[in-house]
Amino acid sequence: MMKFLGLLAILSGAVACTGTNIGGGGGVFSGYDTGVVADIAPVDVADTQAATSPDAADAFDAGKVVDAILDVVAPVDVQVGPPQICGNLNGPTVPGCCQCAAGKTCAPNGCYAGWYCNTQSCKCQVAPDPATCGSPILDAGPTDTGAPGTDAIASETSGVQSIGPTGGTLASLDFAIVGDTRPPNKDDLNGYPTAVITQIFQDVQAENPPLPFIMTTGDYQFSSPNSNAATAQFDLYLQAQANYTGMVWHSMGNHECTGAVISNCGTGNQDGTPQTYQIFMQKLMAPLGLSKPWYVLNFKAADGSWTAKFVVIAANAWSSEQATWLENAMSKPTTYTFVVRHEGVMVTTAPGVSPSAAIIAKYPFTLLLVGHTHTFDYYASDREVITGNGGAPLATGVNYGYTVIRQRADKALVINALDYQTHASIQKFAVKPDGTPTK
Repeated sequence: MMKFLGLLAILSGAVACTGTNIGGGGGVFSGYDTGVVADIAPVDVADTQAATSPDAADAFDAGKVVDAILDVVAPVDVQVGPPQICGNLNGPTVPGCCQCAAGKTCAPNGCYAGWYCNTQSCKCQVAPDPATCGSPILDAGPTDTGAPGTDAIASETSGVQSIGPTGGTLASLDFAIVGDTRPPNKDDLNGYPTAVITQIFQDVQAENPPLPFIMTTGDYQFSSPNSNAATAQFDLYLQAQANYTGMVWHSMGNHECTGAVISNCGTGNQDGTPQTYQIFMQKLMAPLGLSKPWYVLNFKAADGSWTAKFVVIAANAWSSEQATWLENAMSKPTTYTFVVRHEGVMVTTAPGVSPSAAIIAKYPFTLLLVGHTHTFDYYASDREVITGNGGAPLATGVNYGYTVIRQRADKALVINALDYQTHASIQKFAVKPDGTPTK
């Protein structure tokens, strides 16, 4: 019996060395699934007493007991969470191209707080949904410092947050809106509102609870359409965006075409593909794996209590193809539907505003998120939220800022427009999932 107790002590010591509680049922012990230990039948008291009697001690075969235990604690393939390599995402233990932020202790992949390194963008992001592994997982934004910042809090506290280029799973439907960031004059690189948009992205990054993504409403530059001047302005925008470490999805504005509200870009359209359009597609759409400036994002609640879609329209790249796509996207029912378009309902000279409005009106939607007018405003009758105060010359007395939308426990959404300098609320209101105002 002393041999048996000694062997149990050895096994206990081995478990202690791994830092795993063998009774916990969820750890990994030297490649063995310790959770099955709970399946070992309890020792019968009579058998125990017999085994501990002097006559039985010599007959007790401790080796058989150990063999029996090892038969139960058999080697298995254990996968907890996503794999360490998921498409083009490298997990914490796999070296990556992300750069560790100053003052942080990072994993070999260059990120901290359990985040994964996107080896295409060299940008850290939340751990992926295991179901997405097997194909490249793209990320928005330029190379950053590898710091997840406060977004890690959301991932750790919810344990369920997973976002990819087409949407994802969220603990709560919370996000920000940023819109219209351009200089006052064409090709005016020195007048680019770098300080304003940098502060806005820093403000969104500092929001608590953290916001997992941003939707933008267009107009990121003001350049001659057939020159390469837009490149430098887009780069300034992306440098500012690097201050925020969540996902960012962009919509197309008229300045991503020729700059004229009536302009209509894209292959086969009247204004074709000027440099401003091509650079927009290259800088802001391609990193998301998008080949067209219109797309849809789908989100769902971790607990299955709601679904949401973001239908992003390009009114300055309107075509019959986009109209067919919009009809199909709007027809799919979700708890929340957000339509994102640069121009608001009153800007009917934009090629896609009136035809898209006719399609939208046939289906339920929560809010129309637009920019173009350089201010913040809300029109309840149209369910329209204007966020166009992201750095472009202001049209009203409203200061620069951004809009935050957060989901309440009753599924209503609280919309809060914030001043980027004082963080004071410009306007705050709530709507139900169908867009009707509520307290």
